[in-house]
Amino acid sequence: MIRHPDTFSLRCIRTARTVLRVITASATLFAGTAAADTPEEATPLVPPCKQCPFEQGFSGQLDLGLGYLFDDAYHFGDYTGLSDQGLFLLGGASIGWREADGTGYWDLEARDLGLDARAVELRGGQQGLFGIRLSYDSVPRRINDTASTPFLGVGSDTLSLPVTWTSATSTQQMPDLASSLQPLTLAQDRKRFLAAFNLIPSAHWTTQLSVRHDERDGIKPVGGSFITLASLLPQPTSDQTDQVDLSAGVTGTNWQAGAAYYGSFYRNDNTALTWQNPYDPLVDDGVSGRLALAPDNQFHQLSVTAGYQPEARVRLSTHVAVGRMLQNARFVPASATPSLMTPLPRTALDGQIDTLSGRLRASAGPWAGLRFNAEAALDDRDNRTPQSAYTQIITDVFAADERANQPYDFTRRTLKLGSDYRLQRWARLSAGWDQERKTRSFQARHRTDEWKLWTRMRVQPAQRLSTNIGYVHASRTGSTYRITATDAVSEQQLQQAHLADRVRDAATLNISTTPLDWISVDVNGSLGRDHYPDTTVGLQRRRAQGYGVDLSLHPSELFGVTGFWSRDALETLQDGNQSAADFADWRADNRDAATVAGLRAERRKLWGRYDAGASYEYTSSRGDTRLLTGSANTPFPDLRTRRHEARMYALFQATPQLGIRVEYRYALYHQADWALDGVSADAVHNLLSLDASSPSYTANLIGISTRYEFR
Repeated sequence: MIRHPDTFSLRCIRTARTVLRVITASATLFAGTAAADTPEEATPLVPPCKQCPFEQGFSGQLDLGLGYLFDDAYHFGDYTGLSDQGLFLLGGASIGWREADGTGYWDLEARDLGLDARAVELRGGQQGLFGIRLSYDSVPRRINDTASTPFLGVGSDTLSLPVTWTSATSTQQMPDLASSLQPLTLAQDRKRFLAAFNLIPSAHWTTQLSVRHDERDGIKPVGGSFITLASLLPQPTSDQTDQVDLSAGVTGTNWQAGAAYYGSFYRNDNTALTWQNPYDPLVDDGVSGRLALAPDNQFHQLSVTAGYQPEARVRLSTHVAVGRMLQNARFVPASATPSLMTPLPRTALDGQIDTLSGRLRASAGPWAGLRFNAEAALDDRDNRTPQSAYTQIITDVFAADERANQPYDFTRRTLKLGSDYRLQRWARLSAGWDQERKTRSFQARHRTDEWKLWTRMRVQPAQRLSTNIGYVHASRTGSTYRITATDAVSEQQLQQAHLADRVRDAATLNISTTPLDWISVDVNGSLGRDHYPDTTVGLQRRRAQGYGVDLSLHPSELFGVTGFWSRDALETLQDGNQSAADFADWRADNRDAATVAGLRAERRKLWGRYDAGASYEYTSSRGDTRLLTGSANTPFPDLRTRRHEARMYALFQATPQLGIRVEYRYALYHQADWALDGVSADAVHNLLSLDASSPSYTANLIGISTRYEFR
């Protein structure tokens, strides 16, 4: 995606113009000293500029041009929509208007008008009285264009097979599969509309109203099965979410208070996805399957906030919110198999969850350099959904025993105590203790307790050098695991990672230095380790580390170089059980690593009228899964992603108002995913796949645009 020019370039251009105007004005002043005998006749040292708060009338810039993509690169269009070879429009605008006194204003911003990722925003109002904001933006997701499927009716909630289709017990025996495959594009588009208004009726009161509407449309993959006979299906996405924010606030000399309402309303145009069974039915009338999709739902919340400062070094604040989640969409039929059409005990869930959130914070500084902080919080989720007994329908194949829905809820209480002390002018130490107790219903563990000790230290031994060091130690325990009579041996040994006893240690380090006025360097690193000492089956340990460096060189106002490099790694070790033994009989060792690097250089006022810049970014990731079962196993292939991207641009300022910009962009992307690559529609005998491959592309793009500035 091309933006002309970017924010850094705009700052450079505007700074250069301001410097030039100051020099010109100074020359005019010295040349005309004899004629300028009075202050009214003197030329001002600082001329008017675009950033002045009281500039009157219209000003802005208009961008118009053409771009050309030399290659079809579907995944290159992810988040931009720029995926097809050919010409495309480059368009944008930034227009502002100011009243003479500077209080009234209107701003219009538009970018990428020729792309699917376009955005437009209008802001306006009267400073100190009211403000209005209207905006629209779209985000295209381009997932994959190499997929194929034998199903007809893609994009609807009913998928069928060709009339000539002959079912079989496995994909490799389906005689019509190869001839029935047709191309499938996986994509989603999101559009967002926003309208906001704020009113300041008096010096002490503010009110705000915001309404947002989101739409999503597209196709994404989803899995459906008949016991072990599975298919990957093209699921339609067509839903809308509306959000409303309304708030009001009032301030006094040493206090403030506010109240707010938030509402979220989700609607799905599709209630279920039905598909024809491509396999030989496991029951006589099991010719179709059905998946329920996300149901319509709502959330409402009322909140109040207050703050009080009885004296300069003491601060009290509180926040209380009550909410309600509602979900009462009508149930879809229990099964798509006629013989399994069991009556439902209810026509809808009548789901209701009430939430309560409260926080009380206090901060005090008994003397200069020392401050204490305390916070107590309560988060409660009260699930009032009625329980009913439902007959289990297992993948539209058979009926099992009745099970009641479990209305999960929880209560979390936290207490945080901390302090901050300035040891010296160049050193500051912070430390604290946090405690959390969480109780849950219908969970394997009723209660968990976690405490955390943390400390941070900031040291600045020299004006050009600062260091921040942090360390955290945490421990989580809880009540005894509850085991039911129906749990298998492996389920009895399994401890879920978010409930199990855990010991956590983490450390961070950041060093910032400016050895010279035009050089700055930031170095950072982090280490983390989670250990689950009492887990037999489940996650055993987790290790994470990250480090990086940022460099900035600006030897002059006309030239600058920035660069960065970082690497993150994550390792997890998990034990599992696939037999009736009371110990782990397999182990998975997962290792993921990602590296990101970039370099950018810009030069302004080259030969007086030219700006030029270039950048390069590199990203790579690797995922390694090793499965140990005590016998010889073929390891999973590595998951790999690699991306290179280079950009170059040149801007020629033909006149003070007209600029011409040329930009070239090169991108190379490669992904290797063993779950996709080489997995044809019939590669697995009990999986009808989408026959997709990992996205890879090479893209070359050039853009030429003009920018006209006016005042």
